[in-house]
Amino acid sequence: MGCRTSRQTDTQDEDSPKGGAGSSAEYGGSTETDGLDQHMLEELLRQAMQGGAMPQGPFDDTQWEEPSNPDFDNATSEGNGATHSEKPDRPSSVVVTMLFPGDLVKVRGLITRPELNGFTGVVMPESEWTSDRVAVCFDDECPSDHALLKPKNLATIKKPPPSGGENSSPDVGTPLSTSAEDTGHNEPDMDVPAPSDSQTTASPTPSTTVTSFEPGDRVEVYGLVNRAELNGAQGIVATKDEWTEARVAVNFDNNNTSKALLKVSNLKLISTTPEPINVDKIQTTELVNVEKMQTTQKTNPTTSTTPPSSVPLSTISPDLIQPGAQVKVIGLTKRAELNGVLGVIASKEEWTTERVAVNFLTGSTPKALLKRQNFVAMGSSVVRSTASNSKISQRGVSVQGVKALLALLTDKEGVSEWSVKDMVVNVIKPCTVQLEGNRSFLASLPSDQVGQANLFVSHAWAAKAEETIHAVIADGEDRMNKGEPEAFYYFDVVCNDQHMIDQASGDSAMGWEWWTESFTNMICGCGRMLVVASPFDAPIVTQRAWCLFEAAVAMANSIPVTVITPPSQKASLREKILQNSSVLVAMMKSIDSRTAKATVQEDLNNIRKMIETEVSGGYTAVNALYKSVLSEWILDVGTAIFATFEPTSDDAAQFSYNLGLIFHGVSNYPQSVGFLNKALEIQCARSQKHKRLPKILSTLGLTYNKMSNYTQAIGMYDRALSAANDVYAPTDPMLGDIYHELGYLYDNIGQFEKAMEFYEKALEIRNTNLDANTAVTLNNMGLVFKSTGRYQEAISSFEAALKIYSKMGDSATVVTASAYNNLGLCYRRLGDFDQAIGLYEQALAIRLEVLGPRHEEVGHTYGNLAVAYESKGNIQRAHEFYKKDLEIVLQVHGPHHPSVATTYNNMAGSYMLEGDFVTARDLYQKSLDICLPALGSDHPDVKETTMNLTAATMMGSKQ
Repeated sequence: MGCRTSRQTDTQDEDSPKGGAGSSAEYGGSTETDGLDQHMLEELLRQAMQGGAMPQGPFDDTQWEEPSNPDFDNATSEGNGATHSEKPDRPSSVVVTMLFPGDLVKVRGLITRPELNGFTGVVMPESEWTSDRVAVCFDDECPSDHALLKPKNLATIKKPPPSGGENSSPDVGTPLSTSAEDTGHNEPDMDVPAPSDSQTTASPTPSTTVTSFEPGDRVEVYGLVNRAELNGAQGIVATKDEWTEARVAVNFDNNNTSKALLKVSNLKLISTTPEPINVDKIQTTELVNVEKMQTTQKTNPTTSTTPPSSVPLSTISPDLIQPGAQVKVIGLTKRAELNGVLGVIASKEEWTTERVAVNFLTGSTPKALLKRQNFVAMGSSVVRSTASNSKISQRGVSVQGVKALLALLTDKEGVSEWSVKDMVVNVIKPCTVQLEGNRSFLASLPSDQVGQANLFVSHAWAAKAEETIHAVIADGEDRMNKGEPEAFYYFDVVCNDQHMIDQASGDSAMGWEWWTESFTNMICGCGRMLVVASPFDAPIVTQRAWCLFEAAVAMANSIPVTVITPPSQKASLREKILQNSSVLVAMMKSIDSRTAKATVQEDLNNIRKMIETEVSGGYTAVNALYKSVLSEWILDVGTAIFATFEPTSDDAAQFSYNLGLIFHGVSNYPQSVGFLNKALEIQCARSQKHKRLPKILSTLGLTYNKMSNYTQAIGMYDRALSAANDVYAPTDPMLGDIYHELGYLYDNIGQFEKAMEFYEKALEIRNTNLDANTAVTLNNMGLVFKSTGRYQEAISSFEAALKIYSKMGDSATVVTASAYNNLGLCYRRLGDFDQAIGLYEQALAIRLEVLGPRHEEVGHTYGNLAVAYESKGNIQRAHEFYKKDLEIVLQVHGPHHPSVATTYNNMAGSYMLEGDFVTARDLYQKSLDICLPALGSDHPDVKETTMNLTAATMMGSKQ
């Protein structure tokens, strides 16, 4: 979600998932609406200047909702599920200026040129627009280079990222259509293709050409779709002999990709070529003085995150450059090898008047004197390295040393069930008790089995000892087979003196500060972390708080993380995927760092506080890290296993299909499409009269739908219906599934009549059972009714769905909570605020019971209650619920997330209504502090918040 600053009404909820009673769903984020009504804002400013009172009354609450990813049923015997979120209420009129140059958009709703639907492009400069059409430049895969399109046929996917720093979150925008008819029911306005070279009208071209860049220019990437991981990365334009006719070569500062050829439409100029750089050696201090002349800014200075070199150190926030704070090097050209390297600011005695001394944690250069614009201050916190010298040994153990430990476990009674803790108590401590000085197991090994640690092993002490050791050994042998430099592992049970620090006791002699500082510096010093995921389908590391701490440190310091497992787990994975792919999806979706445990309660409290206050994205980010690395492991191992099957065998088709289901289930749609197409190829070669074929085709249709490739999705569903009719009876549930998914697809593209047509066909089949699938279809039909303003019919559908859930005994699940929320939304739209509040309270009670008090959906419900009470005129109660919403969103996402900015903005609006302009001003300022760095001063949301802030400030000055 982008950084919105507009007022919020009801939270968007996912509808129920397709599938049996045991299905579950992921639910969407908050819903946002227009900000202060423009007439009210003008009146506020006028009265502020005249000393008048603020007009009272409700704000305009036209809703803008952002869709989220629904859950997916992965049971291979039941077909594929599809659900759909509520559609947004659209404003009565939309103008071209709602789109801006650089916006990433998707084409939708075209009939005369349907081949463009689903393709993503970048909005070109306004000089290329017409009075009613927007110029869009497309990527290579699109059949057209560029086209002039009406705004209603474009959906904003992402605003241009800010200059420097991390990417802002994707902004999934609302389609710019003026009414439901504009999505394709009636004759649409034709899009205007770009004229050909033979036409007299010159074809539009980007105003930025290759000649706009020069070697040495600093640029930032944005708007890529196929290589989205590069968006936000900064680099230096390479020499012209590396360019092509249409693309510019870019060398990146700190990215997994060192170089790429990119279109100019995907590059934003940050600064021009710097003057020659001089690198001087300061012999007296042994520091590298990295000279970098001041650059000439071509872009708006407010969009740059790099302070100009003319700013004296005394004007920089002292918290950012205090000794001990961690930094990352950026923007060097002559010494580009230092870019991305992590360092720690040295004592001020080593600084000069213009430069800061930095000690590096890794690399061949130990120290350097850097200008302020050549490093990013990463703050001082427990999750960042704060010293170059760790309090624990920096030495690591080789694979041979780990094998020596494994040999000591041989023939021990019950060893196969030993945990790592059991191994420490029964083997490591007894065999090192006679050592003098350092009594670590590492100290007992020959010197050739010990070296500088370069791999940090993150593992759970409750995991099985032999499996953990075999995972490390397998990783080391794999690295040796690849010819990589020798690995030395920081494996705490081996490298630490267990007699001194006594980790096994559960009450270590060393305190919280000792462990956090030592582990943080060790992780940064190693430069890579390995997570022992054993067993792979229920990894204990995701359930232990200290492992989460290690993951948070790795994220905060940009340390790569990789999963390792014992070899036996790979054989188990083969059978798991063949038998039941949904188990793996359920495992990854069940990862929840909020439920992690620790032996010492104080440690658990400290780690939770650290994740909530210091980790960008909070628990959600930590969960995403584990899900990501586990998905990568499944991809790598699954690909290798697939290669062992007979290429056209039935097992190969099933294995590839189930891998496609797994990656769909975790929203990795490109990988899903790859495996599903392979399964389709094998199945078609074997038999087109097999019940697996319509399942593969319908899953591909759903996946293309998720990717907004609607033409492909419709084609796959058409094939799925044809294949299903060949092998299933007309009333078989499989046909009901496909009809439901077609309804979901047409609902998604705004063709509500066709959506209702297919939902009704699905309901005709599903009504015979009155199970969870029937309730899902009824719920989705309710959302279509709501989207078209037919609130009474929507209420009837939601109530019918709830009756089915109640009869099934599912009266208190996340899906029923969603239905109650949807009912509340409808009643609030009808002006029955008391009824809406009652329904929201029912949704809240269920979510508190099922999800717990810290879940994001609980926060959303608090926000809905706040809106309902505000609409009713009870501002004090609205304040109470907004504050609860804010508390949860801060815990889940951290202090800098766009959702936090939205909540601040909503709260400010309620204080404006109350006439407390000073509090409103402070909240608008907090919202602006989050949005401005992410979006820049020219973004409309930033401008709107700035206007709101101005109004609150002026009115506050009169109080």
